[in-house]
Amino acid sequence: MLKAFLAHAEINLKLTYRDKTVIFFNYLFPLIFFFIFAQLFHAEQGGAIIQVLTMVLSIGILGTGFFGAGIRAVQDRESNILRRFKVAPMSAAPMLVASLLTGVLNFLPSAVLLILLSHYIYGMEFPEQTASLLVFVSWECSRSEDSG
Repeated sequence: MLKAFLAHAEINLKLTYRDKTVIFFNYLFPLIFFFIFAQLFHAEQGGAIIQVLTMVLSIGILGTGFFGAGIRAVQDRESNILRRFKVAPMSAAPMLVASLLTGVLNFLPSAVLLILLSHYIYGMEFPEQTASLLVFVSWECSRSEDSG
């Protein structure tokens, strides 16, 4: 079962990075929101960058979880991939967990990039518990994908 999960996760990641809309909505879209909100809230002054970062990470988590998993499921259904999974010699659990892992692995680089931009451009202090923040973001991505 682990071998099937790893194979499915690897294929899922390859297919995801092949799709240009994933690249746009996971990486460019949050950056656009980040810089627009940073300018609107004058993030270079005071602690406004923390609010901007929080908003953009929340939008990214919701977008990755709700829209990413849903759009992927619809694309798989429309291209008859889900029908092939019915006859696959594995249960639905490894496929669902692989989808969750793909969503998290797609969003984490974007979250790290936003934290780095907040620090180097707007002077935000690095979070004291960076590992905890990344675990929290991963957890929320997987929870929102579960719901979607």
